[in-house]
Amino acid sequence: MMVKKICNITVRKIILLLDWIVPKNKNSILFASNSRKLFSGNSKALFEVFKYDQEFTTRYTADNVESEADEYYINIKSLSGLWYFIRADILIGTHGLSDFYFDFSYRKTFIQTWHGTPLKKIGLCNTNGQDSYKKTRKHIDKVTYFLSSSNMVSSSLVRCFRIPEKKLLEIGYPRNDTLLNLKTTKELHEKYGAKKLILYAPTFRDWAPTRLFPFDDFCFSELNRTLTEQDAVLLIRAHVNESNNTNTLNTRIINFDFTQCPDVNDILPEIDLLITDYSSIYFDYLLLNRPAIFIPYDLEEYREKRGFLYDDYDGLMAGDKIIDGQEFIESIKENLNSDDYYVSRARVNKMVNFHQTEDTSRYIKEILKARYDR
Repeated sequence: MMVKKICNITVRKIILLLDWIVPKNKNSILFASNSRKLFSGNSKALFEVFKYDQEFTTRYTADNVESEADEYYINIKSLSGLWYFIRADILIGTHGLSDFYFDFSYRKTFIQTWHGTPLKKIGLCNTNGQDSYKKTRKHIDKVTYFLSSSNMVSSSLVRCFRIPEKKLLEIGYPRNDTLLNLKTTKELHEKYGAKKLILYAPTFRDWAPTRLFPFDDFCFSELNRTLTEQDAVLLIRAHVNESNNTNTLNTRIINFDFTQCPDVNDILPEIDLLITDYSSIYFDYLLLNRPAIFIPYDLEEYREKRGFLYDDYDGLMAGDKIIDGQEFIESIKENLNSDDYYVSRARVNKMVNFHQTEDTSRYIKEILKARYDR
């Protein structure tokens, strides 16, 4: 075991050395996301734009064998994939250095697009987490640009990662470009034969499984009856780090996990009502200014074990806060037919998405082109 560990460290140091000395292919980009579990989010959104630009050579990597038939896919652990990684001039990721498996030199341009507007404590602010100062410093030192969507978000990122302000780009997130171009389809509505679609997307808890319906008086049959009356379908989407133990119960309550839709932003424009707890998906959904319901059943425990960056949870999460099963049913009915939080959501949206436009991907392309035209 020790010999294997030493060999692994040696190989990685050699690869890092090669990355320092091997010439780079100008405007060659490698995209990755979510520590390669999925190819999604900002990285995927940017890739879909850059791959059509002949000024750039683009590839992406993910630990997903189904991707291997794609001409743009590389296995970063293969010799050819490793060589592309070493020669790549630009890296674009969503989570951290783990997106690319191997360490890399400061010669590369590294764009950290991040994967969600922070509500929970992250980085150095998460005292219960595993991110050491050394690990965080190494990550941020290698970042060329770190994306943000507002001054409020930038302030949080500076607190959490000690990012120099000159590295922050307050231009919004590429994954949200499509939420603002208003080209909404009805594919999912047609697929499930429903007038209204509800997405339930709770966040991940390190210490315990998420309780989807944590109410003593909860009744599945009553929920199903309400969905039928409202001609609605409930899509239940567990966090990527947590398996969804709720099987598809019927045509009204669907297990809509990552195998069916790797990138949730692809379907957000079709969602009529969002249900969540502390997930940052809510901040993206604000751009559509549609109703949201919250189930913060373990708010104090979550505050203690994970923590929030902001004290005013109720003020930021503009929508009904559910505490029992009957209230849950009534809230679904009301929010599918009326909207009492329109003004409150618009206020929060301005705070967190102030710089978001539908042209973030184009801005990044212009920045990279200008960087290499100098």
